[in-house]
Amino acid sequence: MTALKDFVRLEAPALWQPQPDEQRRDVVVSFGDATLIIIDRNEVALAHWSLPAIERLNPGELPAVYAPGLDAPERLEVSDADMIEAIEKIRAAVTSAQPHPGRLRRTLVIGVCVAFLAGAIFWLPSALASYAARIVPDATREAIGRDIAREMTRLAGQPCQSPAGTRALRILAGRLFPGEPVTLAVYRAGVSTAIPLPGGLILFGRDLVEDYETPEVIAGYAMAAEQALTQSDPVFDLLSFSGPLATARLMTTGEVGPDAVGRFAEHLLKTQAPPLTDDRALAEALQDSGIAIAPYAEAREITGATTVTLTASGETPEDARRPILSDTNWVALSQICGA
Repeated sequence: MTALKDFVRLEAPALWQPQPDEQRRDVVVSFGDATLIIIDRNEVALAHWSLPAIERLNPGELPAVYAPGLDAPERLEVSDADMIEAIEKIRAAVTSAQPHPGRLRRTLVIGVCVAFLAGAIFWLPSALASYAARIVPDATREAIGRDIAREMTRLAGQPCQSPAGTRALRILAGRLFPGEPVTLAVYRAGVSTAIPLPGGLILFGRDLVEDYETPEVIAGYAMAAEQALTQSDPVFDLLSFSGPLATARLMTTGEVGPDAVGRFAEHLLKTQAPPLTDDRALAEALQDSGIAIAPYAEAREITGATTVTLTASGETPEDARRPILSDTNWVALSQICGA
């Protein structure tokens, strides 16, 4: 021990009391090998105190009073400043070299708290949003979808309507999603792809009905949008985008709030992309519905570089295809936005 080497030759007078009911005796103290040696006037060693066990009983007071342990009856009074400084330095060195279970425990507790806090910050909001999205009633889900669509209408304008075109949209929804409460809407501006909303709303851009000769393209986009709901719940997307306050509000009041809905609607319009799908499952769904795959695949990516999985299972056979819309209804739908 470096500190001990500096004081191995140091000696000093002191008063030693072996028991509380015995008189104090004049002694000399010096340092041995990791011990404090107490010697009488005849140079007879009376006691050896382990340096790591020595405790000072009156910190900051003089003379310094030491004991070989907190429960030990012996006492040693030291008045010599050099000896007091030496003992204190050696005690400090011994203490710093010893393991500190309390310090380790504090470090572990702090680490656990930090990990818990990190989990609360990064995991808990997502978990609450996922839970809220799962338990939200269908009526609330439909109301949220209508609110988002209303905000989109405020930003992008009214959806296209005509008696024949609106009827064709209802027929198309029934053909693609029999028995399901799905509503389709075509927007004149602002929407360029298919956007699925909570409650069975799917919004389309007018290009999907005006730029193609057959309804297979909009049918493919509609089924892709519906399948995207199995990949990502739009209510969860709304809550994740809006933050934990929106989640808390939905869970306590059944509403998200107009500000959160407005911001999310604007976000959807700014970040439009083809619906996220499992292309293998989408191909199977199109085949099961008797819809040709190629028109949608080509419309989504003309080179075919990103639709390999979609087309890998092969085209829907000719004899398995079923009409999507009559020519009259398709013409009405393609003209729903007018000139």
